[in-house]
Amino acid sequence: MKSQNTATQLVFYSINICPKISLTTGLQYSNKGYQTKTTEAIWQAPDPSLASSTQFRYQNYFIDIPVIANYFIGNKKLRLVTSLGLTTNLFINEIVSLKLNYLTKPSEIHNTKSNYNYNKFNISATLGCGMNYCIHSKIDIRLEPTFRYQIFRIINADLTARLWNIGLNLGVFNTF
Repeated sequence: MKSQNTATQLVFYSINICPKISLTTGLQYSNKGYQTKTTEAIWQAPDPSLASSTQFRYQNYFIDIPVIANYFIGNKKLRLVTSLGLTTNLFINEIVSLKLNYLTKPSEIHNTKSNYNYNKFNISATLGCGMNYCIHSKIDIRLEPTFRYQIFRIINADLTARLWNIGLNLGVFNTF
């Protein structure tokens, strides 16, 4: 299995503690998940009406509440920013997609919900390092690659996962 591309929509609030340290919190709606590798189907007799390969994709939707400490290096308008924090992940829903690939016709995708009992609550460790540009005394633009890793398993079962992702935060911050 491999991690899939993820999407996050967010609203952040940042409070300056001192010139080099700020705290950030907010609200995020995120889609995290994974997919299997494409598996070739083996049939006793060739039949073009049957799928030649399949792939599963698991999409998990969360409301995330981050609490992140930021440390700024430099005193100019353009500064290095490092961040470390924890994000509360509140599970909303999961969609399982089955992709059927055919040799003689277009692929089909079937969406369903699984019967897994997902943990409704999780925590992700968050780490980032990027650049911060001060446009005005209270307005910054930030470009920051991030890494998130869930601390707890997504389900309590023999076969389970801890979701993780690598992403890029790009935002405009109005600090207080």
